[in-house]
Order: sequence, then C-alpha cells, then structure tokens
Amino acid sequence: MNSINFEGEKAILNETNINTENEKLNLSIDNKFFIKTHRGVKGIYIPNIKYCVADGCYTEIFIMGEKSILVCKRIKEIEQALHKFNIIRCHDSYLVNVVFIKEITGTLSTGKKIILTDNTEIACSRRRYKNLQLKLVCCF
Repeated sequence: MNSINFEGEKAILNETNINTENEKLNLSIDNKFFIKTHRGVKGIYIPNIKYCVADGCYTEIFIMGEKSILVCKRIKEIEQALHKFNIIRCHDSYLVNVVFIKEITGTLSTGKKIILTDNTEIACSRRRYKNLQLKLVCCF
C-alpha cells in the first residue's frame, strides 16, 4: 500500500499562500517599485522617492524630478513594501527618504520638523522621532 505524505502538500500550500500575499502587495525588484495606478502599473525608482503623504485610503508619493503619484494604498502598505530601503515612517501621515533629509529642527515640546533638500517641511511625531534618530545614526 502506498503512503501519502501530506507534509509536502502543506508546504506547497503555505508557499502558495505566501506568494499570493506578496502579489497583493506591490512588487519590488532591485531598486524599482511597481505600483498600480489609475492608468496602469507604474515603475518607480526607489532612491528617487522623496516622501509619501497619507490621506485616508490614498497615499501620494512624491518623486524627485517627476509629478507626484496618487495611489489607492494605505501608507502602512507602502511602508511595508519599502521598509528595507532608507524610507522611514516619521509621522502617522508621512514616510520620508532619509537621503533627502537636510536637517531636523524644533524641540520635542514644540514639535520636530524635518527639512528636506528642496526645503519641504514634514512633521515628525515625538513617538517616531527616536526611531528616526536611530535610522539616521545607522545610515550615516
């Protein structure tokens, strides 16, 4: 009588579930990030992403030298897709690429502001400031 090995089938099913979950998120290959927009799929070179701003279920991605892109993704999904890169959450509504940070001004009591190389000001929450400091120290 032949024995049936269900362990291998479970592993294949689990791998299929993982692949399906990855397909739901955006695909990133090397330094390129592919995201679905209202016009189709857009490839974005990740080092060119300056910052992202949340607006409910939408996120606006600001890219160096290009128009911003509005996508129907929560900022948390974008953060999860880009967590390996130098893009960090600095506020509930903002992600910022640390490469574009020129300076951080303000105090914890009055509020921290991140100044980018193009003089854009981004709010930095007290809660996320420590993580930003650690990331900056590790990067530079």
